[in-house]
Amino acid sequence: MAPAPPAPVGSPCTGVCKMDAATGWCLGCARGIDEIASWSRLDDPAKRAVWALLPARQAQLRTLHGELPPPPRSTR
Repeated sequence: MAPAPPAPVGSPCTGVCKMDAATGWCLGCARGIDEIASWSRLDDPAKRAVWALLPARQAQLRTLHGELPPPPRSTR
């Protein structure tokens, strides 16, 4: 039996979608506008590379702004 293919890499989007003027990163997911715009075209290794950058960016955003906005609540 062949191993199952790996699950696709999900998006880090939190639905906040507000860009920080100082860094150019989204306050919700910490991606830059180019990373957000190209996400659906990136292959999984490239998506993992972006994911690897996010914790340090989120820490920097917290340093600049304090607590970051929570993701919006689902209306479903």
